[in-house]
Amino acid sequence: MSRHYLIAYGSLMSTESRGKTGMLGRSWPVVLSNVRVGWANVYPSVTYMGAEEKKGYNALGVMFEVPPDKDPMKILGQFDKREGAKYIRTRLSLGKIDVWRPKDGTPPDAELPWKKDDREKGVPDDYSGESEPLKGKSKIEAKPKESTRDPATNNIESKGEPNTGAQADFKGDGGDGAHHVWIYVLRSWQKRSNSSYVLQSYVDVVLAGGLEYHEEFAREWAKKCQQWIGTVKADRHEPCYPRGLRALPEELATKIDSMLPTDHLKARRRRGRGSKRCEIQ
Repeated sequence: MSRHYLIAYGSLMSTESRGKTGMLGRSWPVVLSNVRVGWANVYPSVTYMGAEEKKGYNALGVMFEVPPDKDPMKILGQFDKREGAKYIRTRLSLGKIDVWRPKDGTPPDAELPWKKDDREKGVPDDYSGESEPLKGKSKIEAKPKESTRDPATNNIESKGEPNTGAQADFKGDGGDGAHHVWIYVLRSWQKRSNSSYVLQSYVDVVLAGGLEYHEEFAREWAKKCQQWIGTVKADRHEPCYPRGLRALPEELATKIDSMLPTDHLKARRRRGRGSKRCEIQ
């Protein structure tokens, strides 16, 4: 039986945010090698998280399992619709994923499932082989849309097919015991624009999700995240992000702010409190 996993590196790290789209099972905080994550999904007025495979970078994320008793086509399809047409769901090499460990050396709560399988089979710890490969394409692509719909608000009408990785045939995708890890990467990594701001309410969701695992994990995620420099909308108390946290405790808000780069905090003070309108496009 094949097993499927999804890498979260943004708002999907939050249990509350993730639950608004679909349910995923067990989770592991992970380190992603040769992957960069940052504010690179740029719309005319708002910027979201994005990722791409890039040599020399590494990032943190959370890996979730699609429950074995659920249809992976259906579950992953729900998240394909959430992410939208600017992302591609692609299969990530198992060799690029390792469980995250705090600096004090505390062992992780659980080892990665394919490493557990290897250990039980007597495979050496330094073995870097893959599980049995997918039959067919490992990258799931859809016909690009004619417009760039905001995946959070659906404010802009779009034509064309959604990024529906659920079209993949999972029935014959690797045989018994195969592990397939998926990640949403951007079709194109974009540079920040001064006219396109980051929502503080979105940042809060991401870091609150990281804090569900470990404070050190959340801090390290923020340090590894790319492209913090840019404009910020201070919408923490009146979230423009539809899946924003409506009642963020002051203690949690203070902790999140302590993790943020100085450039982000300065930008939030400069421009953030302008218009109260959530003009997202």
